[in-house]
Amino acid sequence: MALTIKQQLSSPGGILKFLVKHNTIFIFILLVVFSALISDVFFTSTNLSNLLKQVSGIGIISIGMLLVILTGGIDLSVGSMVALLAVTFAILVNIVVLPLAIVLTIVIGFALGSIAGYLVAFQKMAPFVATLALMTIARGLGFIYLKDLQLLLKLQEESLCLILQIILH
Repeated sequence: MALTIKQQLSSPGGILKFLVKHNTIFIFILLVVFSALISDVFFTSTNLSNLLKQVSGIGIISIGMLLVILTGGIDLSVGSMVALLAVTFAILVNIVVLPLAIVLTIVIGFALGSIAGYLVAFQKMAPFVATLALMTIARGLGFIYLKDLQLLLKLQEESLCLILQIILH
């Protein structure tokens, strides 16, 4: 029979066992408390909003990876795909309008991910091998795109105004 949290904590050595079992939560709480102590502005709405914006991309990727891992799979290509798609987006945003650049980047990511999915599902290739191959391809394409180029994003007037609003607030 599974013990409730209250029963776990009240048993001998329960608090220590609970902290060891749930160490990630404990470390997160310590990090928040430490950050709040060393900075007066940690709990301001601006800072918390900024933190959420910064972790949102990794959070979305983490949820996707959670689903992959829960189903017993593995995807080694995620980091290289994110880098390739970031480079692709940076190139596209200088060529086409922003909404089209977003859509094209998503379509390219979907197409590349579908290749690995096809290899695993229909060709019975091991997920490790398929995603390792996709990782290598994505990394290589990213290097080919970049070569020695510096990518400069075009700032439209609306983007510049938005950036200034964020900086000034």
